[in-house]
Amino acid sequence: MAGAVAGSRTLALAGVESFEGIIDKGESEATLEAVDDLLTQMRAVVAERNAAGYFSQTEEVIVTSGGSAFLDRVVRDLISHGI
Repeated sequence: MAGAVAGSRTLALAGVESFEGIIDKGESEATLEAVDDLLTQMRAVVAERNAAGYFSQTEEVIVTSGGSAFLDRVVRDLISHGI
């Protein structure tokens, strides 16, 4: 989808969103690891798309992860990585 938006004359890619609220691996440790993996993947997507110029039409890139099950973990991760 990012490629289609980037090729549009009327749309601009403004950021990346993920949803961690339904991750459940049955055990707390495995679930937290899966949430961390999702956040790592999301940061990689943001970095890759930014390097490729996908966000060139916006002054500020929006990065968010919906759900409230792991809000503290999401906030800590994004802040610790300067996002």
